[in-house]
Amino acid sequence: MKKNNKFTKSTLLVLMFMSFLTIGSSDGYSQTSKMEGTILGLGTNNQLYVWENNAWKYIPNSGYVIDIAVMKNGTIIGVGKNNQLYLRNNNVWQNIPNSGLVSSVAVEKDGTILGLGVGKSKDLYKWVSSTLSSKWERIPNSAGVSDITIMKDGTILGIGGNKQLYTRKGGKWNQIPNSGSIIDVAVTKDGTILGVGTKNKMYKWVKTGLYSAWEEIPNSKGVIAIAVK
Repeated sequence: MKKNNKFTKSTLLVLMFMSFLTIGSSDGYSQTSKMEGTILGLGTNNQLYVWENNAWKYIPNSGYVIDIAVMKNGTIIGVGKNNQLYLRNNNVWQNIPNSGLVSSVAVEKDGTILGLGVGKSKDLYKWVSSTLSSKWERIPNSAGVSDITIMKDGTILGIGGNKQLYTRKGGKWNQIPNSGSIIDVAVTKDGTILGVGTKNKMYKWVKTGLYSAWEEIPNSKGVIAIAVK
């Protein structure tokens, strides 16, 4: 009887420990280990790549752009070296007339295109399109970031001049502590934040109840910008 009691107690301890691990994992890496959607990369040669089998796969005849995003219908939109917008249709970049001058581009959940102006101020602009004309409309008090993307809840996410992350709420930029140093940012379908570091490697933002940090994705070196399709 004593032997059976000891076995039962030991079993209970093991089960309790396993339960603890399960609870802990649901609040840690498992929440950010999945990255839903197709990750696109813009190489240092300004050509497009797709992330497949933990490696970058080259997309032929896909340059020359300096930033990329994905439209609501899945079409890739890019910023050309002339700072104009281009859509990639049938494997060809097609210019959107009168769409300059911007250095970065993002697409909101409702399909609205956001652009980051060139120059010292780098204000945010919305692309206003109608049957008669299309033009950029400046967003007041929006300067101060070098790249933009849209989070899962619709919040604008930007990179400040200090290479830290900022969210835009209440008409102003709010810094995310300890979130540098990155040069480009994107968000996956499940909400995971991806960043490109200063050495052109891709990282994911891992957040738990204890800390937040960038975790390097192996074999991901060689890109200057990323987007998720």
